[in-house]
Amino acid sequence: MLVKHVDNIVPLVKTPGRPLPAAGDIVILGGGIMGTSIAYHLAEAGVKNIVLIERNALGSGSSAKPLGGVRATFSDPGNIRLGQRSLEAFERFGEKFRTDIGLRQVGYLFLCRNEAELLQVEDSTHIQNHLGGSSRMVTPDQAHQINPFLDPRALVAASYSPRDGFAQPSKVVQAYAEAAQQLGVTICQDTEILDLDAGGGEVQAVHTNRGTIRTPTVICAAGAWSTRLGAMAGVHLPIEPVRRQIGMTAQGSKPLPTVPFTLDLSTTLYFHNYLNGMLLGISNQDQGTWFLPGVRLPVAAGLQPGCGNCRTLLGPPGPGSRLGRIVRKHTGPQRHDRVFGHCGGIHVRHRILGSWLPAGPGSG
Repeated sequence: MLVKHVDNIVPLVKTPGRPLPAAGDIVILGGGIMGTSIAYHLAEAGVKNIVLIERNALGSGSSAKPLGGVRATFSDPGNIRLGQRSLEAFERFGEKFRTDIGLRQVGYLFLCRNEAELLQVEDSTHIQNHLGGSSRMVTPDQAHQINPFLDPRALVAASYSPRDGFAQPSKVVQAYAEAAQQLGVTICQDTEILDLDAGGGEVQAVHTNRGTIRTPTVICAAGAWSTRLGAMAGVHLPIEPVRRQIGMTAQGSKPLPTVPFTLDLSTTLYFHNYLNGMLLGISNQDQGTWFLPGVRLPVAAGLQPGCGNCRTLLGPPGPGSRLGRIVRKHTGPQRHDRVFGHCGGIHVRHRILGSWLPAGPGSG
């Protein structure tokens, strides 16, 4: 059976396991962008005997689910500097790794709907530019010129950073992993951490479902699961997982106008171009943090919560709306021909927070 995958989604395909090493000088927990990047850069710096452990397939956790934003537009100076270094790395990525990660520097557009948001963004923009950034404040009409899908009447201002944009996370993970393996890193997929032997500020071993690895050094890059793994070593890692919902519009016959990665601070709605459609996301602000041992990332219940105010930003649904009635839907383990949710006329396909599955029997 032929299975088609969207380019920026990691195929969740089981791979034959390689023997688990008995020991490692460094064991990295987590095979997403952070884990594979750490493995590569340590190996590049000359560190030997590195083992990376991933519970499922590489990049199948949080790295498979974001909209791929790449930016240095933060409010904290430390995050700004890290973002700038990341931008530089991604700009050189194709040359260094001989791979196209789909980097599109279309800019970031942060939308302000009230005076409090305006003051916050103005302050952040000042800090960013003081550290060498290129952000600038724009008026509602200027924001509409940059992103014609916006209704300027819903805004008081916005900030625009032209150097930012988005890339395809799965391709970054793959490139780092392949380069790390070429430098001698051992990658163990389908390997779950069961416990850590630690005491007196030292780690002795990592216990997995496939055996035990002796090691004096563990690096936790497990994202949403980091707090639970830290507790195994007696260390509190204050990581609070937050739900996100991700949607995809139908693909049209021709591309939509190119827009920046756009984020509405009031509703947390964010979106950018994907092929001839759009990728969209929104936070579940009323659901708080979540985590249950052994639970995978949740299935989105649609883009309904919080979308009421999106309509004032994007215009009402209907043939005349700025994004139009773009899509019919597919959701759940069975097929249902209905609109699953809408934000100002953006009709969204159901999106499992994992891999994008085409409509069809058993997909969902």
